[in-house]
Amino acid sequence: MKRIVAVSLLLAGVLFASAARCARPKVIAHRGFWKWEGSAQNSIASLRLAARCGLWGSEFDVNVTSDGVAVVNHDPVIGGKRIENTPYAEFRDVRLRNGERMPTLAEYLAEGKRHPELKLILELKSARSAEHELRSVEVVLREVERAGVARQVEYIAFSRRIVEELLRRDPKLKVAYLNGDIAPEELKKMGGTGLDYSVGKMRRHPEWFSEARKNRVRTNVWTVNRMEDIRFVTENGAGYITTDEPLLVEKILRGK
Repeated sequence: MKRIVAVSLLLAGVLFASAARCARPKVIAHRGFWKWEGSAQNSIASLRLAARCGLWGSEFDVNVTSDGVAVVNHDPVIGGKRIENTPYAEFRDVRLRNGERMPTLAEYLAEGKRHPELKLILELKSARSAEHELRSVEVVLREVERAGVARQVEYIAFSRRIVEELLRRDPKLKVAYLNGDIAPEELKKMGGTGLDYSVGKMRRHPEWFSEARKNRVRTNVWTVNRMEDIRFVTENGAGYITTDEPLLVEKILRGK
């Protein structure tokens, strides 16, 4: 009986690995679909375009101000002012390249809710202080709950502290680690969904693709824009591709 169970588990693992290699990767727009007229990185327009193009997901960046307002912006500093040390009032009128006002997380999620088929990949940015990172997790989870999009949102972070705090608060959250310094086996022990590493890091550690399949954790690779990188990650069985060129990636994946 034990032998039958062992063989069954082995076959299940083989089938899982085979399916992972054969499945077409899901495409995520990096900072939204911003390479289009009237769009900009991390803008509401970029989110709408990602949804209109039928992409699986749209990634965006979140920083939290000193008074606890989550804003959608990549850089930790705006106009010489560090977001984590500055109240939101001083950023209220910041404009993006397309003329939009920099959205708050609440505004961004409200728009995301209008596109329930689109996954919202929320990158919570690292902070200089551990206290601010922990507070940022609390703020973000509260905003997601208020918006009613908990099932639509997945989380990514470079900070191991943020990843661990998200999972401590809710082990069922879909959380991936970005920093590229932990092998898949250890990530499995951390919990969460798996790795979300740069294409450069995965080229240095191509064995991590197969190790991730063995440990049944997701493999997302960023920022995959060049033809040779698209082929590299698809041939190695990446489950997800984060890119600034979502239409190009979709075209290649469809074999056109």
